[in-house]
Amino acid sequence: MSDQQASAARRREVTIAGHTGRADIATEALSDADATVRAAALGALERLGELTDDMIRIALIDPDLIVRRRAAEVAATHPGVDMLQALDDGDPRVVEVAAWTCGEHESNRDEIVA
Repeated sequence: MSDQQASAARRREVTIAGHTGRADIATEALSDADATVRAAALGALERLGELTDDMIRIALIDPDLIVRRRAAEVAATHPGVDMLQALDDGDPRVVEVAAWTCGEHESNRDEIVA
């Protein structure tokens, strides 16, 4: 099995875990070597109601933009997560999602608006 196939299999397992109540599998996947698996883990944990603000904060500083973008997206339902750093991300795709999330948070903090 190639690395790409192995990553796809792990991503599939994590996605299914989010639909079958296996938070343990999804939580473990937050530290997977593959960014797409880590991003899937965020979605699975959110679906299960197990995603914490701290998990999102860690994902928002992930080295991979796929994870940071997904973290910014799921943060929309977590108003306790400060999106200021994500609005300064080096990738415009992350910044765009972070700005949308700030709108979902209905944040009008001066730092956010600026």
